[in-house]
Amino acid sequence: MKNVNITSASQGYFKAKKLGMLAGRSLQDNDYKNFSRVIVIYQMVVKKFFETNEDALNQVVTVGNNDCRVIGVYKNTDTAIGFLW
Repeated sequence: MKNVNITSASQGYFKAKKLGMLAGRSLQDNDYKNFSRVIVIYQMVVKKFFETNEDALNQVVTVGNNDCRVIGVYKNTDTAIGFLW
């Protein structure tokens, strides 16, 4: 079992931080409204668990007791953390 830190984020976080997507998409209104079990991860997480950014897309990862589908990969930042909704 491998561990990474996770946190949730509001819709405005990605725009405010100007996080660039490398693959897939960012969280959208419907993800929040529907309580979708999706996750957007930093590239450093991809490097630990997958071969490429595209390989991570649509993979199911377990977060706590929840299975979540990876919908996007974005650029690393100084405080890179994986985001879940």
